[in-house]
Amino acid sequence: MKLSEQFYFLKDIFDLSKDRIDIPDSKTTIFNLDFSSPRLIYDSSEPENRFFPAIEDGRIAENRKFKYPLFVPEAGKKYNSVILLLHGLNERSWFKHLAWARYLCESTGKPVLMFPISFHMNRSLPEWTDRNEMVSGIERRSAQYSDIKELSIANFVLSQRLTDVPQRFFLSGYQSALDLTALLKDIKAGKHDIFEKDSSIDVFSYSIGVFLAECMMIANPDNIFDESKFVFFAGGSLFQEMNGVSKYIMDNKAFERIYYYYMKEMDEDIRDNSSMRTVLEDTGMGKAFRSMVSYDGFRNFREKTLKKYKSRILAIPLLNDLVIPSKPTVELLSGNACSSKNIKMMDFKFPCIHENPFPVNLKEYSSLIDEAFLKVFSMSGRFLA
Repeated sequence: MKLSEQFYFLKDIFDLSKDRIDIPDSKTTIFNLDFSSPRLIYDSSEPENRFFPAIEDGRIAENRKFKYPLFVPEAGKKYNSVILLLHGLNERSWFKHLAWARYLCESTGKPVLMFPISFHMNRSLPEWTDRNEMVSGIERRSAQYSDIKELSIANFVLSQRLTDVPQRFFLSGYQSALDLTALLKDIKAGKHDIFEKDSSIDVFSYSIGVFLAECMMIANPDNIFDESKFVFFAGGSLFQEMNGVSKYIMDNKAFERIYYYYMKEMDEDIRDNSSMRTVLEDTGMGKAFRSMVSYDGFRNFREKTLKKYKSRILAIPLLNDLVIPSKPTVELLSGNACSSKNIKMMDFKFPCIHENPFPVNLKEYSSLIDEAFLKVFSMSGRFLA
């Protein structure tokens, strides 16, 4: 099946409200499984959390209890391995990733677990995708900033939330890491219905999901990733080299705000805010995040840790990527984490952007898009098999 056909076929049958989706003419099944965050950093009843900015985010129930999709090669079996798939920044739908997950599942024979980042996908409020709400919000934001660029219905909520509280960029990732750690520990311990004890865990990550994966690799909570393999697709650079200004990600004012905060103000916040200090200075994830912000931050720690993964990373940067540029990605990984033979630069022969690397709507390029998709995912499947 061509990628465009696969995209629309899976989009039509996918429904998070269903516990199980049997894919027609295939043994592959999608289970939508319940998850509840065992530890919420926004819980204001915990003394160490009381000075977190945006503590009101803890009232968003959708972010604490939600479903995650799991592609399984054949229902009724237990498996001894899983591939974790991590998505990009400001994504609200799994549709783009369904064909990715199915290909990896069927080519490797391993279940593929698609986990939503905190406040993304189905972990967000319904009104954050309400078009009427967005239009009125855009009018207010445009009036507030005369030089605003790339503001859109798609990025208004994230733009506003990060402008108001730039710490949310880290805190969302930190909550995601805590959730993932709990889930992966359960899988390792044999507490998950689909997996055997001591199952192997590998990762396919994309865009900001690569950044999250890198932070978790460096922190390596409970040694979960001691034997894991990682694919980095369209990601891998330090935060310092990223450019999140896009109609699909955030406007220029939001990106300017978070960039200034993490490059100039974070150290001051660590000094003055006990809650931020607790997570950024006293936790493995906090230290790992700070090591991935800029070249000089915890450089020796970052480089030493990433070298442990040298033969276990396949990096697939996109040559003309404007969001996470390929050159600094290659420089960071080739110096520390990745052998040169495992860095596979891609230069697609059709119009595409970081946020949509396989634009299935461009029917005149369908054969080239199919070819590029197959190249990326057959390579990834072989590496993760």
